[in-house]
Amino acid sequence: MAFLASQRGVKTLAGQEETGGDLRAEEDKLLALTGRRPAIRGWDVRAESLAPFDEARRSWLNERQLVEFSWHLGLPPGPDTFDQAQQPSDPAVTTAQVAAIIAEVLAPGTARNRDFLAKLDRVATQLAAFQAEDIPVLWRPFHEAEADFGRVGRSPFWWGKGGAGPFKDLWRYEFDYFTRVRGLNNLIWIYSTLNNPVNGWPGDSTDWYPGDEFVDIVGSDIYRDGVKSDHNTAWATWHDALRDLGHGRPVVLAENDLIPDPAEMKARGTLFSWFLSWHTTYVAANSPASLRAIYQHRDVITADEMPNLRGPSYPAETAALSGGRLASEAAGFTGRGYAALAAGGSAEFTVAATMAGPHVLSFYCANGDPAPRQGAVSVDGRPLTKVRIAPTGDVSAWQPTETVALLAAGRNTVRITVDGPVQLDSLSVALSPVAVSTEAGGRLENLSTRARIGPPGLAGGFVLTGTGRREVLVRAAGPALAAFGVSGTLIQPRLALLDGAGRPLATNTGWSTSAAGAALVAAATARAGAFAFAPGSADSAVVVSLAGGSYTAQLSGADGGGGETLVEIYAGGADGLALANLSTLADVGGSGAGPTAGFVIAGGAQTVLIRGVGPALARFGVGAAVPDPTLTVFSAAGGRMLANDNWGSGLAPEAVAAAAVRCGAFPLGAGGRDAALIATLAPGAYTVQLGAASAAGGVGLIEIYLVP
Repeated sequence: MAFLASQRGVKTLAGQEETGGDLRAEEDKLLALTGRRPAIRGWDVRAESLAPFDEARRSWLNERQLVEFSWHLGLPPGPDTFDQAQQPSDPAVTTAQVAAIIAEVLAPGTARNRDFLAKLDRVATQLAAFQAEDIPVLWRPFHEAEADFGRVGRSPFWWGKGGAGPFKDLWRYEFDYFTRVRGLNNLIWIYSTLNNPVNGWPGDSTDWYPGDEFVDIVGSDIYRDGVKSDHNTAWATWHDALRDLGHGRPVVLAENDLIPDPAEMKARGTLFSWFLSWHTTYVAANSPASLRAIYQHRDVITADEMPNLRGPSYPAETAALSGGRLASEAAGFTGRGYAALAAGGSAEFTVAATMAGPHVLSFYCANGDPAPRQGAVSVDGRPLTKVRIAPTGDVSAWQPTETVALLAAGRNTVRITVDGPVQLDSLSVALSPVAVSTEAGGRLENLSTRARIGPPGLAGGFVLTGTGRREVLVRAAGPALAAFGVSGTLIQPRLALLDGAGRPLATNTGWSTSAAGAALVAAATARAGAFAFAPGSADSAVVVSLAGGSYTAQLSGADGGGGETLVEIYAGGADGLALANLSTLADVGGSGAGPTAGFVIAGGAQTVLIRGVGPALARFGVGAAVPDPTLTVFSAAGGRMLANDNWGSGLAPEAVAAAAVRCGAFPLGAGGRDAALIATLAPGAYTVQLGAASAAGGVGLIEIYLVP
């Protein structure tokens, strides 16, 4: 809310509603067309699916996007469908009859009330999970209540057909349940009317307004129905009417087709705080040229320009400047000023961290020169990786440049020194598990991959570093997984271990086919602390003594079939050779989870680089790669810790790229859809899941590297 207030009348946030079928379709179109992502993304939560919540979480964590939810809530009892949201649809049903129905919805103990509470509880549970992760939600319930689409002389939705009084009772009931009963404090409540050339501005909207104590933002769903004439006067009129209705609250286009000219609106003093275009044909009412002009406009904020709202912001006015001066700011994130730094100039901030640990430092800069600049960053005198400050054109075009650092609890001194003229607006600091530790000393104890494989099989690579030789146990579990409740397992795994040149070192089908081999595997299994295979089972395993180098475990079905399988690699111990990385090439299904890789860190904290590669595989001749992979990291208890989609727009991409160089990993394309992150993790067991963000699946590569 503070951020929105700082931008009021200065800039407008670009927003886009997604469809129910493909939760990224509209963003993908806008990115391809304009080169930018919207700053706000919206979804409808009327379906039982949790997919919109997962996509919203990803947008907030990885893209700095604000998330907005609306709800076509079905009339209880009934499903949350658009048709059910319009019940009762019979024009003969009177306002008084609908008011009686709403009274029944709100009356404790009725069937309608029980269903209504169940609906509220389902959504509140997901919003509570967001609250636990400090994710704010732009919440827009019961929209267009007083609208008239010319059908029945009143609202098309059941929550408005009973009149203003019952509508306000519904709003306040939900507000009370969410905020007081469920304790949700992460919701920003948006009241949105509907205006269009058919009905204009409803004169009785003040009768419908729920009240200042129940509303944070006011907006209108304005559809121009394809009108291409000069409509800025009408938009300005609606803006002022909404401002008066909300007694000065921020004013937004809660839904729209055409997008008003931001320069015209700003000149009139009626710039909406955001627009949120409705999907498919509605956003398509704007020509491609118009969308490009708006998304690239200096007064429109897109995702790449959003501040990191996950932590506090320190404006340039609080910094100690050297080789620079404070200047007035026509547009920006603090609304007060910026530091104009000369070559060699620096700004020093005193940052208060609530706890010791890794943090993301985001500097908001404008570089008017055509060449990029560099910023040397230090924390309490300790130098960090230099940041790149890309050209932005002018002082009103702010964008973040990020790095990661370990901060001490309490006071920290953060300094940035630039090698050329740069405008610095502010520094924001966000607590994050992403960091490169200077005290990492752990090791990988074992690596594993679980996947459903087809006839082509699965390839898992690993690297041993150091000197000497080490005993390594490689296992392929198929039938043994049934004891853990896994169905559809690979009936007869065939395991082959190859060296870096592709030469076979060992093969096995059936781990206990020989007495000597069974004894060797059983002893190595016990030393590794792995679960035992049943005597005579079709699971496979090999025990080999290996020198340093790269190796590949190839797995297939001996009968040519497929199924669920688990490949494990154990090379425990603190001395000599050690596991350095794991890679797994496997199939990823569309719009969901794919293969998982597990690893164990022992002996101390360790920094790891984790990557989910799809598009970048094309350079190696891999066909049908997953076009948009995602990564999620879970703790041993199953808690979600980290996630990434599109590494270049995630947190600290410079640090991710630098870690790849240190690990000897092939580079990922800038701006590509491959996923990657780095994390300093405490000793323990972790799981990495590779998924697909879109409906398109394909071959994907999981990589886990120790960062030296």
